[in-house]
Amino acid sequence: MYRYPLGADRTVKVESPYGHLTVEIKQRKVRVIDASCPNKLCEKEGWVSRGVIICLPNRISVVVGGGVRPDGRALDAITG
Repeated sequence: MYRYPLGADRTVKVESPYGHLTVEIKQRKVRVIDASCPNKLCEKEGWVSRGVIICLPNRISVVVGGGVRPDGRALDAITG
């Protein structure tokens, strides 16, 4: 599991035994810019500021936003 702040722009390569994703974090949003999966639906998702990007063939999920409430306490679930 990787955890990166949304306030710092960066590009991250995420590996799994099934493939990889290259994830871009920019202006508090996240997108997949490269994936080794065949149909690349995760790339087509585009910029996400809150929610989840899932790549089923690579078995990788990217959770964006949430996780900590403004008062600093952790969340146990997020719904849209």
